[in-house]
Amino acid sequence: MTNLYSTNTSGLFTDFCGGSPIWDPASLETKSPRFPDCFQQTLLVWIPCGWLWISLPFYITYFVKKLNFKSVKCSVLNLSKTVLCALLVCLVLIGQLTEEHNGYQCTGLKIPTSHFVATGIKSGTFLMAVILIQLQRSRGDVSSGVLFVFWLIQLIADIIPLQSRISNQAGCAESVVFYVYFAVLVAVFLLHCVAEKKPQTEYTKKISVFVNQGLNRCFSIHPIEEGTHKSLVSEDERSV
Repeated sequence: MTNLYSTNTSGLFTDFCGGSPIWDPASLETKSPRFPDCFQQTLLVWIPCGWLWISLPFYITYFVKKLNFKSVKCSVLNLSKTVLCALLVCLVLIGQLTEEHNGYQCTGLKIPTSHFVATGIKSGTFLMAVILIQLQRSRGDVSSGVLFVFWLIQLIADIIPLQSRISNQAGCAESVVFYVYFAVLVAVFLLHCVAEKKPQTEYTKKISVFVNQGLNRCFSIHPIEEGTHKSLVSEDERSV
């Protein structure tokens, strides 16, 4: 019964992936190991994107319950994150269109259903990341652990397709698009390693004003100005 279930599941994945098995140990034992195309278009896409979608309800709940906040001003860092994430959406769609236009001629195979599903999942997830970046800014969060983990997992997962394309499809047009996509992905990850500038609240403003006034009283330049014209005496000292 177990073997029959395993066989049926493997057969479903094989049909879904256009004849490619989801796992093939023999392909990893060669001089140039390569993960099956089905593995790259399913698990390597579903795991990172699944993390963001599973975390989404908890993340939204956190934003809803956050009452006392001050929005972060739109900065170069925030704008760069938004633009590059939107560019990732475009590159994923362009890669799929390029693959269709070329008839998947790099491998000689018909484009399987798994590629269309992977494109839809990735582009939708990246678009959700754009929305979360702006939601995070509007709610006063200077960084996001959820998005940082997502981009880290996505970057690690895309290293395998990068290696496969370098070793097998270096001259294909869709591979060139993937190289640009991977470079942008690295840039997005690095940007998410940097926190936004924390907005200044009324309390911190009052503290800074109080400190500045105290420093001005302690280190007034009046005695210095007088000292440039005459010698200072005890009467010129100010009480602190």
